[in-house]
Amino acid sequence: MNITRRISLYSHLINLKSLINLSLTGTFFIILFTMLDVNLTAPIICLSICFILLIPSIVIHINFYKTDKGKTIIINHNESWLILEEKKKKLKITQSDIKEVFIFDNNEGRMINFWNYYCYYLIKLNNGNEVILTSLILRKSEFPFHINYTRNKFIPLVETNE
Repeated sequence: MNITRRISLYSHLINLKSLINLSLTGTFFIILFTMLDVNLTAPIICLSICFILLIPSIVIHINFYKTDKGKTIIINHNESWLILEEKKKKLKITQSDIKEVFIFDNNEGRMINFWNYYCYYLIKLNNGNEVILTSLILRKSEFPFHINYTRNKFIPLVETNE
């Protein structure tokens, strides 16, 4: 069975879960405090701090969107291959084409933060080329290849030479 993925509204929403949850919760409490005629100073300060903590999540999201914009992937878990379509070019990747795979995330031994859902993969091919895919287009549970190395980055931004 093949899975086809491209950046969609669904992929944005999955990765922005924390932002959406916090926004809805904050809106609910502000409406509640307004209806109860309570001083809003403390809730507004708390929400402001939370929104400041969300800034890295927004920066990562924009970075990942720029990285995967225009890409489409087709995954086959049974035969362990992935087809990457980008700029009208197709690249089929199988396990035998891969030299090593790195995953960059921030989940090892760190506190829970608003950007835990973000990670990206660096696939180094035997021919010297590299492919980068982010969690906007490919979730961890869908990755079809063996991951050789995990690199932990507090804020996992994709660094490109372009």
